[in-house]
Amino acid sequence: MGRSSAEPSSGTLLGGGPRPAGRGIKRTVRFLPEALEDLLETRHWYARREADLGLAFAEAIATAILRIEHDPASFPRVHGEVRRLVVRLFPYAVYFREEGDEILVLAVHGRQDPRRWQERSGSVQQGDDG
Repeated sequence: MGRSSAEPSSGTLLGGGPRPAGRGIKRTVRFLPEALEDLLETRHWYARREADLGLAFAEAIATAILRIEHDPASFPRVHGEVRRLVVRLFPYAVYFREEGDEILVLAVHGRQDPRRWQERSGSVQQGDDG
C-alpha cells in the first residue's frame, strides 16, 4: 500500500529500498588517527597518478561513510565486532565498529597485511587472516 509517514523519506537515498524500523538513524563517525592517515595517504597516491582519481577516491569514501552512518549493522562482521564495507570502484574497504551512538573507523585498508588494522581493533587473534 502507501508509504507510512513514519518511514524516512531518505529510505532509498543510498539504495536498498525502504528501511525497517530502527535502521537509518545517522550516527557520529570518528576516525582513528591511523585510519585518517590511511585515507589521506591513499588519496594522495591516487592523485599523483591522476588528479581526478584522487578526487574520485575521496568521493567513494564519503559515499561509503554515508552508508555506514545510516545502517552500520547491514555490513558483515569480519573480526570480532569489527565490520567491513567494501568501497565501490576501488580495491579498498572501510573497517569500523559501533561504540554506543558512535561509529569508530579503524582503517581504510587495501590488500595489505590485515594485522595492520586488526591491531587497531584491540582484538588481534593469532591465525586470523581477516
